[in-house]
Amino acid sequence: MNPDEVKGLAPDKAIVFIEGIGYPILANKIFYYKDSYFKKLLLQAPQVPRLALGGE
Repeated sequence: MNPDEVKGLAPDKAIVFIEGIGYPILANKIFYYKDSYFKKLLLQAPQVPRLALGGE
């Protein structure tokens, strides 16, 4: 790929370089917040108690 093709790469694509492999890999990105498998692994945000600060 030339620089213009890399610059115009789709947001859901990635070029992966692995040491020991003589060529780059064109891969599809996985967005964890869009993929149903990874989405169910997300944890709920913890409840943070309100702090009592002096002077309030």
